[in-house]
Amino acid sequence: MPAPDVREDLPGGDAVLRPRSARPGLRDRARGGIGGHHLLKLELAWAARDAGAHAELEVRAPDGSWRADVLASSPDGSWRIALEAQLSPITDTDIAARTERMRQHGVAACWFSDRPRPPWLGTAPSVRVAREQDGDPLTVAEGLARFDGRSWRRVRATALPDFLRWVFNGQAVPHSVKSL
Repeated sequence: MPAPDVREDLPGGDAVLRPRSARPGLRDRARGGIGGHHLLKLELAWAARDAGAHAELEVRAPDGSWRADVLASSPDGSWRIALEAQLSPITDTDIAARTERMRQHGVAACWFSDRPRPPWLGTAPSVRVAREQDGDPLTVAEGLARFDGRSWRRVRATALPDFLRWVFNGQAVPHSVKSL
């Protein structure tokens, strides 16, 4: 039996229905190609929508100083957050500067990678996402901790829409933890 079709939302509110086997980036993803970046952006947008936010792909600042991979916003427009898919190498300085440019325009940022131990993890608000098995939904696998009243504890495999809901509701905020 063939895999079911997948709806891909495009910028401007358009959508296209693709056979799952033709979903962009599946072969490129293992190699870290541009298709993997596009697929991660789509999954971030879908998770943001599942978490109750509006989500648009490739939104530029009015002055062109930055572009968000996915710009999530509240239905009433009271907050905006850039969800950044980062699969290629980037320096701590560059990721901090890009985050600051967005902040200057009133846009928070959270960075996502599916690479093992991205070296910039924690330099800016960021998490690593993963799947337990092929075909499973993305979960936050690294970069999320909670304070239990005495110490910080890692939070294991949290569904991406749940994590985004916490971020959007102010229940998860950036914090530098010295050690876990």
